[in-house]
Amino acid sequence: MKPNREYYNLDFEFWANIKLLNQRIGYTRRKSKMYPNGGFVIPTMQEVKEVFDKEGLRISKLIRNDKFTDFGNLVISYMSYRAELLTSKVASNLMNQASAKELLGLRLFLWKMKKVLFSFPTRRGFVERENYIIFSLHKIPR
Repeated sequence: MKPNREYYNLDFEFWANIKLLNQRIGYTRRKSKMYPNGGFVIPTMQEVKEVFDKEGLRISKLIRNDKFTDFGNLVISYMSYRAELLTSKVASNLMNQASAKELLGLRLFLWKMKKVLFSFPTRRGFVERENYIIFSLHKIPR
């Protein structure tokens, strides 16, 4: 992935606000009667105010006169961008439980076959050699 230039060189204050809001509000919401769609959290102005009030922090950098400041809009736009990116691009590349088990089973099988196919007997026991293809026909499972 390539970084988004809009959020690439932002200062620690920006990332501290993102982290604070994520830790206190959460990253995602489960599907429920209150949130029927669930999904990633994009905080409302009221939620941001509550977090900063509970922490005893000044909100003037994010909200002024009941409107988000430019900095506040940047924070909210990043959270929206991240939610959209994870939903549209990343989620389609994730596996469900059945496909993950299938892939793991295939990898384990191939790993076991490699052990069988790429080892040969010596006086000290079986030695693995990954650089040489030596087939021990008596060890191949039938």
